[in-house]
Amino acid sequence: MKRFLSLLLVVSSLFFLSATPIRQASHGHLRLKLERNFITGNTTPTNGTYENYTVAWEFWGSIYENYANVTWTVDGGTVTSYNKHSCTILWGAAGPGHINVYEDLGSQMGDLDVTIQ
Repeated sequence: MKRFLSLLLVVSSLFFLSATPIRQASHGHLRLKLERNFITGNTTPTNGTYENYTVAWEFWGSIYENYANVTWTVDGGTVTSYNKHSCTILWGAAGPGHINVYEDLGSQMGDLDVTIQ
């Protein structure tokens, strides 16, 4: 049991060292932004075009696939379809845009800034 607790402490320490605390504006709670949840896709989309974006979750498995709820939020465009790993966005007027993805089971998130042409 002592060895298990020591291992748990080491794993927990590594997890928290790899994360950056941020403030969640809507609820005022702290949550962890895991740096490896990259959103990939076109960072210079053209106004009026549809673009696909994907997220590479740092931690994922069958429990997440079955139970996590994933939310995609976009500034500067409209999400037209999505799932737990990708979304399609119709981009609006030229200017800055932003994509955020969040899953509620492990509180993982990812962000991507874009410049709409």
